[in-house]
Amino acid sequence: PERPWPAAERRIAIAVSSYWANFAATGDPNGKGLPQWPAVDSGAPVVMELGDGFGPIPVAQERRLDFIRRYFATQKPW
Repeated sequence: PERPWPAAERRIAIAVSSYWANFAATGDPNGKGLPQWPAVDSGAPVVMELGDGFGPIPVAQERRLDFIRRYFATQKPW
């Protein structure tokens, strides 16, 4: 249906489609005018926030990550 896009949603759509297009073309999502999407670094567990803000944010608090790691360490492989 025809609905007007709020400016904030349009900004998110443009940024996300730009990241995808850059990644498809070059293997790197970064490009001119976009907040830097950092490469994966096991020593710095972050995810990219796309929405109200744009940029790397911590995956979770360290104590929560530790809980998840300990839980999965107790699980038997399929």
